[in-house]
Amino acid sequence: YKRQALTGTSSSGICVQLAPLVERNRTLYVLGTGCETTNLTGGKVKKCPKHVFRPYNTTKSQAIAMAPWAINNGVKTATGLYMDFAWGQSVAFDFRDEFVRLGGKWIDPVPAPLNTSDYLPYVNRISQEAEAIVMGMSGGAAIKSMLAVADAGFTQKAKIVGPASVCDVNTLEQQGKSAVGGFYLHRYSPVHDLAGSPFDDEHNRSFREEFMALSKGVLPSGFAQAQFTGMNTIKSAMEGAKYQDKKKDTPKMIAWLEGSGGSTEFGPGRLFKRGRDFPQGDIYLRSSDHQAFVDFYMTTVDDNLHFKIVGDVVPMKTTLYDSKFKSCSA
Repeated sequence: YKRQALTGTSSSGICVQLAPLVERNRTLYVLGTGCETTNLTGGKVKKCPKHVFRPYNTTKSQAIAMAPWAINNGVKTATGLYMDFAWGQSVAFDFRDEFVRLGGKWIDPVPAPLNTSDYLPYVNRISQEAEAIVMGMSGGAAIKSMLAVADAGFTQKAKIVGPASVCDVNTLEQQGKSAVGGFYLHRYSPVHDLAGSPFDDEHNRSFREEFMALSKGVLPSGFAQAQFTGMNTIKSAMEGAKYQDKKKDTPKMIAWLEGSGGSTEFGPGRLFKRGRDFPQGDIYLRSSDHQAFVDFYMTTVDDNLHFKIVGDVVPMKTTLYDSKFKSCSA
C-alpha cells in the first residue's frame, strides 16, 4: 500500500494478476511496455478494475486495423501462430473475429507453448492453404518463430502479418532476412530516418535523441514508447489532481484520468495531445473502461533491414470498439 502508483510489465499474464492486487491496495496502476490482452479492460473480465488504466491499444484495436488491411491486400484465407497465453491468444482470436466478420476464411491457428525452443514442429502444422499467417509472438519467441517460418518457406508464399512485437527494433537484427517483406502494425514509428515520416517533428526528434543517448544508439521501440507514455500519464494525473497524499488524492487522479466528467470528440474521457510527453500522437483514454486508442502505422522491412511505413496512417477513430462496461466501479 506504500507505493504511490505503479507502471510497467510487458507480460499480459502478469498484469492480469496484478489488477486485483492494486484494487485491493487502492493503488493507481498505469500499464506500460506491453500487456495488450483484452482480458483486462474487457474480454473475460466481469468487472472493470477502477485503479487500472491502459494508455495505449489492445489486441482488439490492432485487429480492427489489421484485418481490413489484409482483406484490402487480397488475403482471403488466414491462420495464426501464437504464444499460448493471454496476449498471444488475444492476437490470434481478435484478428479472427474481425477477419471473419469482413468475409475472410479463418483456418484453425497453431498455439506454441511458452518457452518453446524449437518452433519448426509447430510451424509445420500451419495450413498450406493460408494466404496470410498472423503471428502473436514477442521477444525471443518472435526471433525463433520468424526464423522457423522462413526456413519452412512460408515467407515466400504467404503474407506474414502481426503486431509490432513480432518484428521491431529489438528483434530485427537477429531475425535478419527472415523478416523482410512481412507486415507489422506499429503504434510508434520504427523507421531509421524520421525525415518525411509522420513523426518528423521536434517532439519525436527530442524523444529519440534523449532515448538513444541512454540506449547507446538503439532506436526506441513501441515498448519504450509505451513505458514513456505510462510514466507521463501518471505525471499528468498527479499534476491534474494536485497530488500530495495517496489516500486522499488517488481518487482525484482516477477522476482526472477519466476526464473529470468531460467528453472529447471521440466520447467521454481524457484526450492527451501530441507533444513532449506524448510524442507518438494523440491518445484517447476512454472513461468507461480505462482503455486508450491510438493511431497505427503498417510497416514492412526492406532488403537493407530498414522499416518502411506502407500506406496511410490508421486513425484511432477507425479502431474504436464498444466498451463492455458503463463505468469502472469502486
